[in-house]
Amino acid sequence: MIKHAATRLLLTLVLVAGAGVPARATIITFDGLAGTPMPGNSQVYTTFTKFAPNALATVDGFQFKSSGPEFFLGAAYAAACCNSDLGPLAYNGTDYLIGLPDITVSKVGGGAFSLNGFDLAEWDDTRTASISLTTTGPGGPTTQILPLSLFGNRYKTIGNDFTHFGLAGYDNVVSFTLVGSVPWAFIALDNLDVAAPIPEPGTYAMLLAGLGLLGIASRRRKQKEAAAT
Repeated sequence: MIKHAATRLLLTLVLVAGAGVPARATIITFDGLAGTPMPGNSQVYTTFTKFAPNALATVDGFQFKSSGPEFFLGAAYAAACCNSDLGPLAYNGTDYLIGLPDITVSKVGGGAFSLNGFDLAEWDDTRTASISLTTTGPGGPTTQILPLSLFGNRYKTIGNDFTHFGLAGYDNVVSFTLVGSVPWAFIALDNLDVAAPIPEPGTYAMLLAGLGLLGIASRRRKQKEAAAT
């Protein structure tokens, strides 16, 4: 009875602790990554950093990959090649991530997180009408279509060619994938708003207490068995 009671108590503590675990919000901006060395299969150039297809790039505890090439670039690249905000490339004055033809995001080491929003653009002005967002969680994959501006980047000269998407209800996401509506689309991603759960010190204390009770129950059971022989 003691063993079963301790086990039930431990399970109760785990459930209660999990229900009260807070989430740490993070805005991943990709700033300062263009043209700098990064861990993984990366190549560094003056104004951008490139990753090979399916190579993992790690930023702020999350990993990013594309089935085609993946680049960290932004304002310096647009200024060098295409007259900054007046050109055909996505521009918001900062660095960002692009992938062809998709971008997949997950936590380093796995685990669930909340997806709260991001900024998206078609990088090279090829008129991608929309980007599909597919999230994967315990209930399987779900997909929704995110519409983009019908105006090309060269016609948006107000300093930000990206569209912001605020999301709700994506609180238990394991990974998500962005795919353009045309196969040659370079997707530009910036200001990714995510939140990962963080166990509080009290959570660890409750779990340790539960484990301690299990240990006591195990010792008492062994003592009774020894006394009965």
